[in-house]
Amino acid sequence: MDAYLHSLIAYAIVANIVAIPLILLGRKFSLRCHPIEYVMLYFCWLVFVLLVGSVFDDLNHAMVKLEVSSAELNTVFGIAGFFAGLSLLPKIFFATKKANTVLITSLTAIFVAVICSKFVVLAFLFTSEGV
Repeated sequence: MDAYLHSLIAYAIVANIVAIPLILLGRKFSLRCHPIEYVMLYFCWLVFVLLVGSVFDDLNHAMVKLEVSSAELNTVFGIAGFFAGLSLLPKIFFATKKANTVLITSLTAIFVAVICSKFVVLAFLFTSEGV
């Protein structure tokens, strides 16, 4: 299968395992999950794909060039999916406040994407350079 599909499946499974209990917990506080909030869970995956596309031809070329196996790729995207699923957590923390939960979740997803991207780039640089 294609590396994009592998990464999306690993990412989606882990992100949904984390996000669905948070959505159900949010319903306990009378919070509903807007469809945009659920779509923002996949923003981190999109940032990774765009980041790889800006440096390499595509994800398959990046795996060959950096000598990364599909198991390592699935692990990286699984960890990113875990943190992306946690982007719904601030929504529950601010349940008692009169805050815009869509904005909170969107900003958290953007910050998670930036932070995860930095750590993944550093991890790949250190493994490929042998530092």
